[in-house]
Amino acid sequence: MLVLMVDDLPDTKPGYVDIEPHLVATTVDAAIHHLWTKPITHLYLDNDLADPRGVEGINILQWLLCDDLIPPNVKPTTRNPPALQRMIDVLRLDRQYRLDSGWWRK
Repeated sequence: MLVLMVDDLPDTKPGYVDIEPHLVATTVDAAIHHLWTKPITHLYLDNDLADPRGVEGINILQWLLCDDLIPPNVKPTTRNPPALQRMIDVLRLDRQYRLDSGWWRK
């Protein structure tokens, strides 16, 4: 098991983390590097990443979908309700993920 948290402010998510992350990416570039080069099994993904290019967690999720790299376990950790719904829609509708114990699992 290899757990990645993607969040520009990872210490602000008490209650969201039920598995301690092995890796923390606070930038989009670091997140993409880990997702491309490591066998991530669990992904905590925030949407609002404060990226100067405007890249958000939903964009990372869509990229992962296109390249068939979405980890088997994903937990959106955004507090932005519309963004959370968009992320869930990608997981549920596009990849047939199911909610199980707080995680979206393939």
